[in-house]
Amino acid sequence: MEISHLIAFNIALIASILSPGPAFLIALKTTLSSGRQAGVAVGLGLGLVASFWTLAA
Repeated sequence: MEISHLIAFNIALIASILSPGPAFLIALKTTLSSGRQAGVAVGLGLGLVASFWTLAA
């Protein structure tokens, strides 16, 4: 692997980490429209589902 490939990969990785995904956007929308408690509940639900997916993998 050349250094240029490693640099390109890291740039793509940083861009994907910095961009908000649909899970973040729904948590933000819920928090803004329904309050902090609902936003926390959505965040916990998303984390629970992510742990199930990880366990299944």
